[in-house]
Amino acid sequence: MQETVEGFAELVAEGTVGRIDVSNHVVCRVERAHALAAAPACPATRFSAA
Repeated sequence: MQETVEGFAELVAEGTVGRIDVSNHVVCRVERAHALAAAPACPATRFSAA
């Protein structure tokens, strides 16, 4: 999952996508992705759990 989150973060950083949203996922997976995106090692520039 970390590689996926980092890949999405790179797309956001490049401006290819403006925001990444999810649906139809169990809460624990969304929370895990959010934690990975918030980690200092992740290149995420924006991540919203809204």
